[in-house]
Amino acid sequence: MVVRDAPSADTRPADELVVGPLSRLRRKPTHPIRVLHFISNSYPSDYFPVIARHTDHERFVMQVGSLDRSGGLQDQLAAQGVPTFALGVESRARYPLAALRLASRLRSQRVDVLHTHLFEASLVGLSAAKLARTPLGIFTGHHSHEVPLHEQRLLFELDRIAARSLSDVVIAPSAEMRETFVNLYGCDPEKVEVIEHGINLERFDPRRVTGDAVRTELGLDGKLVFGAVSKFFWIKNLEALIGAFAGVAHEVSDAHLVIVGLGDRAGLAALVDQLHLTEQVSLLPARSDVPELMAAFDVFVHPALAESFGLAVVEAMAMQRVVVGTPVGIAREILEDGVSGIKIAGTDARAIEASLRRALDERGQWPSIGAEARRRAQAFTPERWVEAHERLYERRLGFG
Repeated sequence: MVVRDAPSADTRPADELVVGPLSRLRRKPTHPIRVLHFISNSYPSDYFPVIARHTDHERFVMQVGSLDRSGGLQDQLAAQGVPTFALGVESRARYPLAALRLASRLRSQRVDVLHTHLFEASLVGLSAAKLARTPLGIFTGHHSHEVPLHEQRLLFELDRIAARSLSDVVIAPSAEMRETFVNLYGCDPEKVEVIEHGINLERFDPRRVTGDAVRTELGLDGKLVFGAVSKFFWIKNLEALIGAFAGVAHEVSDAHLVIVGLGDRAGLAALVDQLHLTEQVSLLPARSDVPELMAAFDVFVHPALAESFGLAVVEAMAMQRVVVGTPVGIAREILEDGVSGIKIAGTDARAIEASLRRALDERGQWPSIGAEARRRAQAFTPERWVEAHERLYERRLGFG
């Protein structure tokens, strides 16, 4: 039996009510759910292209906008046929105007879900959703792991307002982040859902990828290589990693540390020089051949102070690397000490050095640890990730 609702106030098509099990009524959308993703910057990344590739476009209409000017993100998505826009706002003084402009777009396009990403976009976007009375406003905590560490009260309070007051749902990329939102931000536990990231791991396959060319290029043949792929940013704790490596390097002559990532390397380079490690440490800019790079490492090290998820950890595990890492983000859940990796008991150089030495002492276990690491990493599929978002949209809108 089908019972039809009366027309809604905003003239949207009526929703069908279908009698389900136990005589419970559930609504069925009569049009594809309109989802607008809104992010602070327009930097290119795999994030939205992966979502676009695996979205059920018959059930969901997707578009992506940025707070700043159009850039590589829009170019990427245009190639996939995904509609995009850019507000072109680069001054915080213009954020109120940006919220009004976005609210107008949300109303005119009758957007069902406004899904925000990163700090500024969350404040502007979720404010716009309130103005437009968008049915569902979502805050994803990609960035919130580091906000409390900055010890800036205004920054923390604004992020907390966006998560706790402006959003209808908070998505935590890991169980640890859910605890942060509930216990530190004060969010209603019913409001916070965990959806771990999905990653296209096809490239991260040790059966097809070799690190031989990278080792030859970087002069690492015959070396025992510790590696990190990370932003050159203080929360990644790379200074402590270099200090820890110094204790190992002075005793293990063939040890070499490679750190690759975005950002200013000058401060780390000065530390390397001060510790007389210039022959044993390589600081490199970001590269596109990350799977090959990881294949060239013997041990992957991730000493971060905080993470919302930790993509690099999962990628390294997929490459069957032994990961030595702090239990932050997703690592707390999948990095089982001595089974699928080695946990660092602390964040200072001494704790990191102890874990590096332990990795060396347990070299006989590297094959079994690597195999279990890869098995666990393969759970984070793009299909599972996108489907979890789609189910959340439907459930929180009252469908299904």
